[in-house]
Amino acid sequence: IPAGNNGNLSIFPIPSGNDVFSTIKIDVHPPFTLAHNKPIQDFEFSPLEPTILASSTRTDTLVRIWKIPEEIPSQPSTNVHREIDAASIYLAGHEKKIELIKFHPTVGNILATASSDCTVKIWEIETMQDKISLTCPNSSTISTMSFDYSGDKLMTGATDGNLHYFDPRNSNLPILSALSPHIAVKGLKVCWLTPDPLFVSTGFREKGDRDVILWDIRSLNEPVETVHLQGSSVGLLQPFWDPALPLLYCFSKGEGIRSFEL
Repeated sequence: IPAGNNGNLSIFPIPSGNDVFSTIKIDVHPPFTLAHNKPIQDFEFSPLEPTILASSTRTDTLVRIWKIPEEIPSQPSTNVHREIDAASIYLAGHEKKIELIKFHPTVGNILATASSDCTVKIWEIETMQDKISLTCPNSSTISTMSFDYSGDKLMTGATDGNLHYFDPRNSNLPILSALSPHIAVKGLKVCWLTPDPLFVSTGFREKGDRDVILWDIRSLNEPVETVHLQGSSVGLLQPFWDPALPLLYCFSKGEGIRSFEL
């Protein structure tokens, strides 16, 4: 959890034995912090190794890889509080700040980062090298990205409202692109609906209402379906896909969670 604007990430362990319906009380004093001393831009835990976290800040061009101890006391006190002020690994290669961080879904050593320098880099963490550099067309910045089920392809959305579909192994440019109906200046989000060749984009339209749009990657000429959500809201919907049910969850700050069945 970002701790205000002081440049710290606070780490809180979840007590064992709690199910998804349990209410967990978090102490105001974190037992463990990762000190950046700069405002946090983005961060993400590895889906394959929960003790690995990657982060970026708003004022530099580095990716920080943190190794978090497996045992963190759940009851903080002045005697057990710990702070790390240096990451385990630093990844350097972007020319401007890093907007987004996304771990590969099946390979724990691979990380994707999107930067204001209009590139997306695919990193091999252990060697600290950017193996692939993707270029966003029209000098725009990638504002959202999502790997497919196997991690072979990458769907992205840019600040100019375009959707770009990358095959990183074969080209550093998009193999498919389409202009979304969303208002570009208000932002958009994308999310793969694995294992199908489908994805959704969320954003705003002219009257202030929000849209959830279903796309088929095999044809981006027209959306498969568009759901209009009535009522104005300032929050951009964040989509999350649960392939087991299958349900799409969308939420934004200050609102409840909406669910959609595919």
